[in-house]
Amino acid sequence: MTDQRIEKTQKPKLLLIAIVSEEFHLGAILLRAARDMKMKIDTFDMCEKVISPSLKTLPGRLFRKISGHLFFEWWEINRKIIKKIHIFKPDLILVTGIFPLNAAVFKAAHANNSKIVNYLTDCPFNFSHYSPMFVQNLKLYDFIFSTKSIITKELKRSGAKKVIFLPFAYDPYYHFKSEKQEQFINDVCFIGTATVERLNFFNEFLKYFKGRLILYGNGWSQYPRFKKYAKGAVVGKDYCSAISKSKIILDVVSLRNKDQSNMRSYEIPACGGAGLYSDSLEHRQLFKNYPDNGFFKSPLDLALKCNRLLQSPTKLESLRSLGEKNVVNHQNTYRQRLEFIIQKTLYKKSI
Repeated sequence: MTDQRIEKTQKPKLLLIAIVSEEFHLGAILLRAARDMKMKIDTFDMCEKVISPSLKTLPGRLFRKISGHLFFEWWEINRKIIKKIHIFKPDLILVTGIFPLNAAVFKAAHANNSKIVNYLTDCPFNFSHYSPMFVQNLKLYDFIFSTKSIITKELKRSGAKKVIFLPFAYDPYYHFKSEKQEQFINDVCFIGTATVERLNFFNEFLKYFKGRLILYGNGWSQYPRFKKYAKGAVVGKDYCSAISKSKIILDVVSLRNKDQSNMRSYEIPACGGAGLYSDSLEHRQLFKNYPDNGFFKSPLDLALKCNRLLQSPTKLESLRSLGEKNVVNHQNTYRQRLEFIIQKTLYKKSI
């Protein structure tokens, strides 16, 4: 296949294979960015509720478990994607997430001179995400853009041709600072689903923390230890409000998922929050000149720092200001991420 790069003056045709029907999902955010850029777009919605009704049944869930994240509709889905490639003839096919594709999809893309890339936001080597077929797909993508710098070498060892670290970002449409400062009602809040890793972390944290904790997200109320702290999931304006109404917002990265930063790393400053972040290389690089009391290494370390900072509104305001200064700009938006993917994938290099 010849390298069909296009001129920067041309508007590329984008086929987005992602979850686009759920408003706050990455796929929907990238779709909005593409529309803002006036691109020619087609989509294939990968929302499981839409494409795989078999997962509502016990046989369907069992098949997925034993087949490496496939489902009964998998073959038909791939046929539909191939048909869409032949009809739409995209310049770029952008896939998000760990969805295993049939090799015939890549063959159709390359026959059409389309570039096919994956914006990979999870670790495919994590047991809970692992799909043997997706790992086999890695060598078929033209580019893998990974939000995790720590796995780039492992992706290359697994056969990926070109791997580029491309971190998360924020969407100004959803993540924004309130026009007026809302009254603080929470001392400390965390936003995220209750996973085993997080349950263990916050169980230890609460042994030493002396303030008011709020846990937003699914699953927390199911556990007696956390029921009184649980407030359920928040999205949209409620998400922004939860951040602005809390004195401290916690960003606890997942070690199991090889995270050194995540979506919250960008969304907390964009919503005007004073964030405390897991101490990692990616966070240190993102939050330049951020003080050491804005990073934590353990639940105990975090609890002690929260206790001290809650007694110092001036230091919290400094964290809030520094976070906004470091993160809130076009270079950290999802539109810029899409612009970067197109630049690296499609455009001819200047001579």
